[in-house]
Amino acid sequence: MSHLPSVLPRFRLPLSHAFEFIKTHDFKINCDVKQRGLVKAVLDLAKKIGVSERIIFTGSVSAADIADLNAGEVYLNKSFFKIRKLLPKDVVVIKKYMDSFNCANIKGINLSYKICTEEFLNECKEQKVAVSVFVVDKQCEIDRLAKRSELANITTNYPDTLLKLLDKKILK
Repeated sequence: MSHLPSVLPRFRLPLSHAFEFIKTHDFKINCDVKQRGLVKAVLDLAKKIGVSERIIFTGSVSAADIADLNAGEVYLNKSFFKIRKLLPKDVVVIKKYMDSFNCANIKGINLSYKICTEEFLNECKEQKVAVSVFVVDKQCEIDRLAKRSELANITTNYPDTLLKLLDKKILK
């Protein structure tokens, strides 16, 4: 699935279709929520279809959404931490804050690839903070980031390119 919205309504699929697809294939799906309060409804649908453990949440996830979280994975956006310019030294504080929620479903942070310098990713690896990165469309960035073990999710508009690089089977 693309990160970009479909410009033609006839090409939009219900979320249930995407969940049915991942149910029969070995994929997780990143639900990049665009408004607060959607996590519970998305998880309810995922549970109904039997894929709740394959859901990744990024985007506008709030503290209230975390309270409803009992499945899936969450990667919190930079804005959640209210840090203006994220630096490698901030990873220690972010880790402590994430741990303070006492929620095993919070897995890490979701950041623009531009923030994910080698120094920043090294600090994430040291602090055991998993990273979800968005929107990685440049070939050189896909090549660089696909090699990083602390990356749990890469959002791209070119999944075929990324899957080939990772030597994964491409499904159409």
